[in-house]
Amino acid sequence: MPESCDDRHTTGDENEERARMAFDAARMGAFDYDLAADRTKFFGNFHSLFGWPQDRQHSNLEFLQAIHADDRQRMVSQATLAVEGGSSFELEYRVVWPDGSLHWIAQKATVLRDQAGAPVRMVGVAMDIDDRKRAEEERERLDARVQQAQKLETLGTLAGGVAHDFNNLLQAILGNTSIIRLRADSSANIQNSLEQIEIACQRASELTNQLLAYAGKGRLVVEAVDLSQLAMEMSKLLESSLPHKPRLQGQFTPGLPAVGGDPTQLRQVVMNLVINAAESLPENNGVIRLSTGAVELSADDLSSLLLGNGLVTGTYVYFEVCDTGCGMTEEIRSKVFDPFFTTKQSGRGLGLAAVLGIVRGHRGALQVHSEAGSGTVFRVLFPALGTSAINHPATYLDQSRSHRAANTILVVDDEPAIRNSAKLLLESLGFSVVTASDGLDALEIFRTGPAEFCAVLLDLTMPNMSGAEAFHELRKLRADVPILVTSGFSGREPVQEFHETGRVGFIQKPYRGSELKAKLLEVLGRAKQGDTECVVTNGS
Repeated sequence: MPESCDDRHTTGDENEERARMAFDAARMGAFDYDLAADRTKFFGNFHSLFGWPQDRQHSNLEFLQAIHADDRQRMVSQATLAVEGGSSFELEYRVVWPDGSLHWIAQKATVLRDQAGAPVRMVGVAMDIDDRKRAEEERERLDARVQQAQKLETLGTLAGGVAHDFNNLLQAILGNTSIIRLRADSSANIQNSLEQIEIACQRASELTNQLLAYAGKGRLVVEAVDLSQLAMEMSKLLESSLPHKPRLQGQFTPGLPAVGGDPTQLRQVVMNLVINAAESLPENNGVIRLSTGAVELSADDLSSLLLGNGLVTGTYVYFEVCDTGCGMTEEIRSKVFDPFFTTKQSGRGLGLAAVLGIVRGHRGALQVHSEAGSGTVFRVLFPALGTSAINHPATYLDQSRSHRAANTILVVDDEPAIRNSAKLLLESLGFSVVTASDGLDALEIFRTGPAEFCAVLLDLTMPNMSGAEAFHELRKLRADVPILVTSGFSGREPVQEFHETGRVGFIQKPYRGSELKAKLLEVLGRAKQGDTECVVTNGS
């Protein structure tokens, strides 16, 4: 072996220096505790692991007191067991540095015994594991966010599917109710019973619309919105109708950038958050503070928000609701946006679930801060637009245009009950009706005489060929045919790809006969005038 590598030629000082360098590189320290003398020798970086300088000695009690109070007893118990009958132990614990900061240490120790088996010394090493612990905590946070996102996506898919199928069932009920109303006598009892059926269906439809909102598939009519103005108007409307009569305080920043959103759905967000805050307050006591503002968000900022992953950095406009209510525990906070979860004695628990879906549909994000007994803060953030807000209501075309009686309408739906009720409703309006059970069937029928049909009533969700595929194939056969699209889902997502095609309308299931008539007349009227604007309404 070369002389320079022969340890016999190194001095004691050189060995100590090498050991010190090794301890420094590994951020480790060592100790040798004499049990009988209750005295400890420390080596390497042991003092620095506790935030202390190396040039000052510390007692065993000082080291013990520097261990975090929640971990101290565990250390004492492990050491005692090792001395009384074991041989070694290892554990991870936190220490509190003189500046108050927390740091993680991993320690391994062994008890040495004399020939009689009595414990005489405890020797061990300790290592700085702050980096590993931070990496583990970050990984846990990322895993939790991924799990939350997967849970929301799964629940959203389930909610959207249930709402769509349930709307189909409601449509069969409403359609047949409308037919019975036309054919039944004018007896007040019969007509009243039919009206009660229709009212029950409409209320059930409102429930499914909230499920669709949670799934992020609610109808959106997007325009530039002044969030401060919208929030101010909603606070005035809600002030006298809230439970527990809280004091409402507002701080609405003027001149904020506009956000792109559906004013109706954004109002629902404000209303649900304020009502949720009011219900957390004690009787005839408490304060709700409403505020708006703008903030610049970085990628790190967005990643810490609910629904924030994947959003673009930049300016976000926010609406915030802060209350002095009962607050939430961590367990409740983790479930607060789940559909049907509620801490109230009664209620469906859909308010905050709908908020989540609406925010998701607007490509926004959420932040929630709450502690039991200390109130709650909800902040909803939307990306800012570079345009001014629109403060005038949307206008709609007159729906009283006459239709061309005796023309033929093609009804396409895979549900026999819906097909039949739509056929009877349209025939009662004076149309001739041909039905098809899916997209392929519709194309075969339409291909035989495209000019014979004045319009098509087309369901979007069908087997064999989807409504969207059938839509484009029908337009290839006849580019100007008016098509009224229908679905158990809401309107924006199903028909947004048809926006440039013209002569297309949308009506959401379930719909009444009067609503079908109005939408059909509107689409036919647009076709007659050559209007190419896409019609998207909720059929009401």
